[in-house]
Amino acid sequence: MVLRKMGNNGKCAHCSNCTQSATRICSLCSANLCNQHNEYHTGDNDECDPDYVLPLINSPRSGVCGYMG
Repeated sequence: MVLRKMGNNGKCAHCSNCTQSATRICSLCSANLCNQHNEYHTGDNDECDPDYVLPLINSPRSGVCGYMG
């Protein structure tokens, strides 16, 4: 018998603009984005760029220093 003591549950994040599940994160402003809002993300002060948007992965480093898993 195998007893699982620890697990790694996936992030349960919602989009910053709606209630859909987030699939991306902006590494500049830390906004969680769904697939629909990912295309139009410019941030609060128009400094964000599509290059800053990274996949939202199950890691504490998600969105930090370009970490993509």
